Amino acid sequence: MTATVMPDVGRDLGGLRYFSLAFSGFMVGSVAASASAGWLAERLGLGRAAAAAGVILALGCGVSAASGGPEAFLAGRFIQGLGAGWAAGLAMVAVALHFPDSQRARVYAAVAAVWGVATLLGPLVGGLFAAGPGGWRGVFWFFCVQAGVFAVAAPRLMGSRPGQAGSNLPWRSLMALCGALCVILSAPSFQGPAAVGALVLGAMGLAATARFDARSATRLTPVVLADLHRPPGNGYLAMLALTAAGMGLAIYAAPVLQSLAGLTALQAGYVVAVQALVWTGCAFAVGGASERAERLLIPLGAVLIAAAAAGLGPALGTGEAWPAAAAAAVMGAGFGISSSLMNRRVLRSLGAGDLATGSSAFIAVRQVGGAFGASAAGVAANTAGFAVGFSPEIAVETALWTAAPCAVFGLLGIYAALRLSRRRA
Repeated sequence: MTATVMPDVGRDLGGLRYFSLAFSGFMVGSVAASASAGWLAERLGLGRAAAAAGVILALGCGVSAASGGPEAFLAGRFIQGLGAGWAAGLAMVAVALHFPDSQRARVYAAVAAVWGVATLLGPLVGGLFAAGPGGWRGVFWFFCVQAGVFAVAAPRLMGSRPGQAGSNLPWRSLMALCGALCVILSAPSFQGPAAVGALVLGAMGLAATARFDARSATRLTPVVLADLHRPPGNGYLAMLALTAAGMGLAIYAAPVLQSLAGLTALQAGYVVAVQALVWTGCAFAVGGASERAERLLIPLGAVLIAAAAAGLGPALGTGEAWPAAAAAAVMGAGFGISSSLMNRRVLRSLGAGDLATGSSAFIAVRQVGGAFGASAAGVAANTAGFAVGFSPEIAVETALWTAAPCAVFGLLGIYAALRLSRRRA
């Protein structure tokens, strides 16, 4: 939805040069919040924590809707990221705490269906509001009200069990995580070796943060998150890498299709949304898979994601919509048959004391993977000339260049998925 209305926002507020910050600011807030969602649930109780997330999200939407300049709008986007990150992370905590292992895959499939519906409705809602009398401000006021309704309903929906008197928030781990993420997100603003250096430095920062957090008395994440000798560590690595592999499709498929296939923004968006539809259907299809089937389906899903990530560039380069839709369908199938089972397998490997932080880490790890993949694809796209102009020739080069880092992430995802499946959960 935000991507749909951002051109109007930029024209009204004079802030088109801040276009990317509207997304990166949201992402930083969202990662920080989702990483701390497990801690928040333990401290306030699940229902109260979710209500607080709704209030924060409503506040952020209201700030953006009422903004008179780009600075206030961007501040609202960061606040929205905090509220949305807590809400999404707490949803994962709720699944871990309220459902037994035998039902979790089906519940995660239902969560995937919610994401799929949101992916399909987001551009439509944004377009309707942007064309209506309220303009882009109306859509943010709409979501402000929606978040308020969620805040009121959350305690009843998630339970009102009080929190526990616990430790303080691990601020140092959280700040280190946000710092590494900011370095990663800054990579597309550099050129050549400096851009690659920013990605490498950010990756080193993430690894150092994970190890530092594991040794801390108060942790954001399970102690095994960075341990690749145990199933959870491989599971989290697979989540990060495979999410990164999908970012070329998410970000660059639509503009390339508009340039080469002559599609409108809405038409191109719905070609990309094929991924969400197939993802949802496959997630429901494998929801009842046995543990034996799980060990086969997880690496199969990773192979499909990697294959689609590598083949997306040539598919887009044909200048036709159907090859891109086919690649999106293959990628959606890969995510659909592996993601919910991967979540279930990781949770099965965690101790009871790590369920809250371990489940909320699903969102944070995937969002970090999304940031990493988006920045790597951005560096590749800028190398192809995307930042200078977007002629049909540059569109073809962008499609091919962005496929390369996504394919590398896909191979890493296959490696981690195989290790996760090979080890007994």
